[in-house]
Amino acid sequence: MYVLLGAELVEISYDSKQVERMLGLFFDGWPWKFASLPSSRHVASSEISVRLDLRLFETIDLHRVTLSSRPVFSDQRSQTSIFEDESGWRICFGNHAVAHIPRASKGTEDVVIKVQLTSDAIGSGRLEDIIFTSLAPVLRHRGIFLVHAFAVAKNDGAVLLVGASGSGKTTTGLNLTLRGWSYLANDVVLIKEDDGLICAWPTPGGIGIDTRSYPFLRNLPGKQQETSEHHGKRYLPAKNFVAGWAVSPAPIVRILFPVLEESCEIDLVPLPDAVTAARLMEESIDRWDPTNLETHMRILNVLSRQVKGFDLRLNRDLEKLPAILDEA
Repeated sequence: MYVLLGAELVEISYDSKQVERMLGLFFDGWPWKFASLPSSRHVASSEISVRLDLRLFETIDLHRVTLSSRPVFSDQRSQTSIFEDESGWRICFGNHAVAHIPRASKGTEDVVIKVQLTSDAIGSGRLEDIIFTSLAPVLRHRGIFLVHAFAVAKNDGAVLLVGASGSGKTTTGLNLTLRGWSYLANDVVLIKEDDGLICAWPTPGGIGIDTRSYPFLRNLPGKQQETSEHHGKRYLPAKNFVAGWAVSPAPIVRILFPVLEESCEIDLVPLPDAVTAARLMEESIDRWDPTNLETHMRILNVLSRQVKGFDLRLNRDLEKLPAILDEA
């Protein structure tokens, strides 16, 4: 299977029907997915630069995997640990998956990423997270950065709703798609600099919605077509909720950090540029990688100066949000 992410053509291989089923959910409706190598009319170049190999194992011996590696980073929130050795990095996703990212000195080099998975990694709904986290260091070499955000576009400009799981970004973003905004991405968005502007690119992925959020998404199409449920969340293809992805990237014009406050009115609170940049780094998937840290920080600083960042104070009356965004 071949998929286009930004301007990068990625080949994904796998050895399990279980993995194939979850990939089907992940890429269902993604218009830039190909069963065979696409022709030049679909992409600028048919040359593959990234290969992702997903293999299913009964168990993974993490001690053996990390025995000769140096700990680099650990994130308790995502249960992700990073280790480094001479060959590259190993990303451990709890006890359920390990990705080996080879060290590349140039962004143009062909890279093969090998991922060992257990059934628990797939059953927990983490495959999407594993795929993006594994690809992030390689995409970053090519100037593509990944941020935890819901992205929508309107009038040729994109808005990022940035935050961790449970912050309200998905519920808020889907409500905007019901009111004329185009859908770009959920949970993870690709950002890239283009002629001095930082743009948000359409990004594939399923949508996980907390079952408690359904009363606020009454008009979404197909929301009852449940595919799987984990920890109170239902995971479905994006096409079950939106008409489709926007067809092109859009310059980011506003960055919102949702904050759920039941007792307040919906409001936008401006943030200093430095706070916006720091929060973006906190929600960047590959913030642990020192290889291009200077470039990464420059992109986020440019973005935080390019657009205003706001705390978005939310309550349950989301119908007022589009008007507030238009006035800001």
